[in-house]
Amino acid sequence: MNQKINDWMKELTLEEKASLCAGLNMWMTKGIDRLNIPPLHMYDGTNGIRKTNSDEEMGIATTGNIPATCYPTGSAIGSSWNTELLHEVGVALGVEGKEMGVELLLGPGINMKRTPLGGRNFEYYSEDPCLSVSSAQPS
Repeated sequence: MNQKINDWMKELTLEEKASLCAGLNMWMTKGIDRLNIPPLHMYDGTNGIRKTNSDEEMGIATTGNIPATCYPTGSAIGSSWNTELLHEVGVALGVEGKEMGVELLLGPGINMKRTPLGGRNFEYYSEDPCLSVSSAQPS
């Protein structure tokens, strides 16, 4: 897989690389037909997988969410300081995502909570840099 990605990077034009950053719409990356790079669907995953029944062309939810496991928020799990638990939740999200056909999960998130006014702080494990870094390490 890494070699395939390296080959694509050599073949992509600057415009094509930029188009991959912007995406096709709110929930899909842009594909590159000439290199057989498919578009990827992105799904929210701050405390579980939020996959919707959606209109494939527009990426708009039309008939609700597909049932999935709901985990405690990142801040709740992070407050345990149990990095093994964080790993187990990550593995469980991966297994469930694979079963659901999820291509790209937007979470869990790692960030520093620099201010209590950050509206997405609940998604992140901790304001402590040591815990945040250790929770992001591969095991």
